[in-house]
Amino acid sequence: GIIFKDRHHVYSPSSVYPAYENITTNPCGEIMMGPDDSCRLISLNMSSCVTNPHTSKARFDYTLWEKNAYNGMILNDVLVDLELESIKAIINKIKNDPESNRVKRNEMQMWINFYNKGREGRRAGLGFTGLGDTLAMLGAEYGSDKSVRVLKKIMKAKFTGELTASIE
Repeated sequence: GIIFKDRHHVYSPSSVYPAYENITTNPCGEIMMGPDDSCRLISLNMSSCVTNPHTSKARFDYTLWEKNAYNGMILNDVLVDLELESIKAIINKIKNDPESNRVKRNEMQMWINFYNKGREGRRAGLGFTGLGDTLAMLGAEYGSDKSVRVLKKIMKAKFTGELTASIE
């Protein structure tokens, strides 16, 4: 894919918060980030919320999907805490290393920067997989009016779970 940095900037937090100016993407290229930043990514399997797949009784469990999105965001937040705890341990190890401060200075500053960005930004992403399978299981042709209606409800439930978890 192609990412246009100028357009991405307009639609990202970096356009509002200059300290988070985008300079690069993560290895998968789906989000641009600033220096020393990282993003925790989790994918939910959408098709796991379909009951009675490929039958006339096929249904999508919106309540379960919302709960999965909620739990995914909570897990992402916990991952940030675990990451910060690990970075603190690395910083403490570097402090106790026998090398001089002059030798350790750059490495120490790098880990301090990682820690500060993680604490301040707490970036987390919650994606999904199984969209095509889900639509097929529900008997909704990809791109049809039915699929659009279903996906609007699915995305609303996902957003509600994510937002609730983020607020809490």
